[in-house]
Amino acid sequence: MFGKLKAAAGDAANNKAATLITAHIEPVMEEIQGYSPTIIMEDDTYQSHVIEPTLVALQAASSGVTSMVPNFDEKFGICMFHLRSELLELSEDKVELIADFKQQLPTAVMEGLKL
Repeated sequence: MFGKLKAAAGDAANNKAATLITAHIEPVMEEIQGYSPTIIMEDDTYQSHVIEPTLVALQAASSGVTSMVPNFDEKFGICMFHLRSELLELSEDKVELIADFKQQLPTAVMEGLKL
C-alpha cells in the first residue's frame, strides 16, 4: 500500500518538476541556437555553459519544487543531455532546433527525467 502511495507521490513530483522545467527550458533551448556547435557537442562545455547555469536559475525560480525530486541535480543533467540528442540538430557550423521542437519538448523532458 505504501509503495503505491510513494510511487504516486514521486510521479506527482516528477510531473510538477517537468512542467516547471519545460517552461524554463524552452527559452534556453532557443538561445542555444546562437552557440558555437563545438560548445554544444562537447559534454564538458555543454555542462558548464548550458546545464549548470540553467540548473541554478531553475532552482532559484522553483520555490522548492526541485527539492521534492530525489537526486534532482543528477536527473536534470541527464535530462538536458537527452534534450540535446532529441531536440537539437547539430552540424559543424550551426545548432538548430528540430522542426516540431515546441510540441516535442514536454514529452522529451518527461522522458529525460525518467532516465
